[in-house]
Amino acid sequence: MQLTEIKNHMDGVKAQIIEAVHEHAERRNYLNPNEEEKWLHIFVAYWQARNALLETIIENRPPITWRTEMIEKTKFFALYASMLILVDMARFILDTIDAVEPIRNKLNEGSAYFGIPKGAYNAIQQSLIETENLARIAWANWMFEKISETDTPAPELKEIIQQLKTRAELSSSQQVADYFKLKGAN
Repeated sequence: MQLTEIKNHMDGVKAQIIEAVHEHAERRNYLNPNEEEKWLHIFVAYWQARNALLETIIENRPPITWRTEMIEKTKFFALYASMLILVDMARFILDTIDAVEPIRNKLNEGSAYFGIPKGAYNAIQQSLIETENLARIAWANWMFEKISETDTPAPELKEIIQQLKTRAELSSSQQVADYFKLKGAN
């Protein structure tokens, strides 16, 4: 699957999330069986695309280095776009779902059948504030700026990067950290 297809898939998942959140009566403290099934379907679609991106990034990410000449530029741009898709989607889910406790609880239930561990929602949000991830995001943003001084990504990657780059800025990571401090997470 091409990154553009994965981005489009994630955009489709976003649309499903927005629709499902609006359908859910936020005054209820539960999901009905149809809503539970819908949320599981949505989360599975997200989870599978997320895992494909994570696997690609982990297997291909370069070591953190400050020398741009050591980085394979084409591969870096693809990995950078992949990271942006992941960060954007995690933040979108936090912004859209977090206030709706029954949905958040459903996503934290996990599904052994689909390989989704218990606590997956919280783990995804926690990953936004983990020190190693924040350092890698900061390094990738810095490296992108350095490499972009002399090289440009392919047009489809450039479009993804332009659309999502602001979501990977560290400014909002403090908001996520504050959220988890309020929730009592470590």
